[in-house]
Order: sequence, then structure tokens, then C-alpha cells
Amino acid sequence: MTFKLHGSAPHGTIIPPSSKSYAQRYILIASLGNGKTQIRNITGSDDELVAIGISKEINTDVKYDRGTVSISGSFRCPGTVYVGESATSFRLSLGLLSGKRCKTTFLMEESLSSRPNAPLENALMSRGVKINRIPENKIRIDASNINSLDVNINGEMSSQFVSSLMMMAVAGHFDGNITVSGKETSGGYIGITENCLSEFGISVLRKPGFIRVSGKISNENREIGVEPDFSSAAYFIVLGLLSSEKGILVSGLRNFSLQPDSAIIKILSNYLKIDQLEDLKLDVECRASNLGVIELDVDQNPDLAPPLAVIGIFSEAGVIMRNIGRLSIKESNRILGIVNLAELFGAIINNDGSTLIIKRGKEIKKPEKIDFKDHRMIMAAAIATIVSGHSDTILFNEKNIGKSYPTFFMDLRKVGISTEILS
Repeated sequence: MTFKLHGSAPHGTIIPPSSKSYAQRYILIASLGNGKTQIRNITGSDDELVAIGISKEINTDVKYDRGTVSISGSFRCPGTVYVGESATSFRLSLGLLSGKRCKTTFLMEESLSSRPNAPLENALMSRGVKINRIPENKIRIDASNINSLDVNINGEMSSQFVSSLMMMAVAGHFDGNITVSGKETSGGYIGITENCLSEFGISVLRKPGFIRVSGKISNENREIGVEPDFSSAAYFIVLGLLSSEKGILVSGLRNFSLQPDSAIIKILSNYLKIDQLEDLKLDVECRASNLGVIELDVDQNPDLAPPLAVIGIFSEAGVIMRNIGRLSIKESNRILGIVNLAELFGAIINNDGSTLIIKRGKEIKKPEKIDFKDHRMIMAAAIATIVSGHSDTILFNEKNIGKSYPTFFMDLRKVGISTEILS
């Protein structure tokens, strides 16, 4: 589907969608059973819907209605689960179902099947889990002989590998320690897993290079609210800083959030008006500003790279992104995507393979079309198009944004930007 965006001088208030990192973890942990769990404030991104679908396969009583997931049944090993393109749901459920000694086939889209997963699979196989990759984007596991010896995982490629083993430990049939080698990448997501487990009565002892998960899910009724997502909020923060004289208010973000992408507030703090509310929430006002040099450690916050790249495209001071290697193994090669986007708008680019520098070019170009399939690159392209003021640019794959931010265009309308669907 192709579309154009119309409007200038954006102004208004938006509340970002739910954090799918939190939502997916809550849903999968609750699916193990014990008590009744209600998980509120679910926006319904594609990745969250995948987690709900998995939950329905592994729990006998799961309902989803009006942004709330209710889980109150008992666990069962599924024959098959569909994980779509969701790396988080796939990797977390891979650990969880291994810990439950399940024999399960995972069905996935090709884009997920091709993403690297060997460190996690090798760690699981070292504990007795049989894993077979079969044609047509399927992975079959047989965890009936899993053992409880300590397990080692290299955490440099993805924090999701570590979180998967934590899920394996809470499932009940693995009682070993988890040792983590290599440089810890995006450790905040491991902290999110720890936090979610604690909501269900699970204890986590976490030291450098060592994790011990113990306890059982408490048998009680719970009501959990999912906090808004900082990586989604970043697009509107950037839009406000680049093009809103009256300001865009991003409301309801959680103060002291464990989300790694809450770093956006610190990175841009010199240009934001931040109100700390009594209920641990933040209101962030973003107005057009004369921005200095912005720096990002991509190794810790890869999902902030696409929106912050837009600042580089339109900022004379520019953006410096360090440790960019992880961007090549996301849903798409985002190094190439970001460079392509910057080139389309005439930005100056310096890329040495480790550090990427983007600055505004002598002249802002007006591309005829921008065609990305990656949800975060589509949103970055949309924000760049609005900032450029060129309403004739054709963008593609509007529906793909649903993977993380299904209300993105609705929120654009709230700040005065309309969408023209062409086909």
C-alpha cells in the first residue's frame, strides 16, 4: 500500500503505544498458569498479537478484549505455535517451552527464520534440547530430556538469548545457573525480564556474568498495566524538535523506566521540557530547537537509531552513531536503510563500519518515493517527509508499521498530519 502525508507545523498531544517488550513477557509468563492475570493497556501491535496467539496455544483460558488480556487457565504443551516475525516472542517462548519439556514446532516468517539464533540454540542443545530446522521456515524442538546443569550463553549478539534462558529456568524443569560471557548487550532488556518475573513472585539473583532464577509463580490474582513505549515515543519527540513551534506533548511515559530506550530523554534532555507527575509518569514537551551534536551508542539502543537518524538529516550539527554493527541483524539491515534514507534527503554521510555520522547537506532533496519494508524505517521515513515539507513524496508499506506502532497514523492525525492512501 502506498501513501502520502500532508500537513505542517505539527502540534498536539499523543500517548505512545504499549511497550511490546513488557507486554510480550507478561503474556508469556502468565501463560504458565497459577492464578488469574489481567494485563491492561495492550495497544495490539503485531508482535503483541503473536504473543497472545502463543498464549492461546499454551494456556487453556486466554481472552483478549479492548486492550486487556485475561489469562486464567492451566499450561499445556502445544504441538505448534506461530511466531510470525517476532524475534522476542519466538526466543522467549523457545526458552519457556524448552523448560516445560515440550515437543513443539515453531512456524515463522522467512524474515525471522533468517535472523541469527545459533548462540541460543547451541545453549539449549547443550542442556539436552533437540532442535531441528526443517523446510518452510519451521523449527522443531524436543525438550523431553532437558537437564539442569549450568548453562552458558554469549550475550554479545542479543539480550533476548539471556532472557530466553531465564524463561527456561522459570518453567520448572531446569534448575541450573545461567552464566553470561562476552560484553552484555542492551542489558536493560534483561532487567525488564527480571522485573516481569518479579511481578509473578519469581526471584532473580543477577550479578555480572551470572544469573540465578528461583521460585514458582505465585498462585494469586494479578492486574498489571503495561507502560508506554519509549522507542515509539522517540519518533514524535524528534518530530517536535525538528518542526513544531507550538510543541508536541508526549504524555504518560514512565519515570525511572527500565526500558533501554528511555535513554532518549537523557540524550535529548537539553532540548526537552519534562514534567514529572505524581504517579511516576512523565510529560515531555518537544518544540523546534537549535540542536547540537547528538550521540548514540547503538549497541545499547539500536531501536533509537532510525528516529535519531532523522535529526542528523536535518541538523547542521549532526548525529554520531557508534557501534552500529547490530543494526545489520535487525528486521532489515538498518545500516543500509539509514544510509539510504539520509541519501534520499541529501544528507552528508560518513560511515567507517563502526561509526556512522549524518549531517544536513547543502540542499535538502525532495525524494519522489521512499520504499522500506522495515516498520521502524517506514516511521523514520514518514517523520523525515513531514519535516522536509514535501507532501508529494510517496511512501510504501503503511501496514507494516503495525508490527510495533499500530496507532502511528492515528497519532499523526492528532498532531495535524493527515494520511492520503493512494493504493
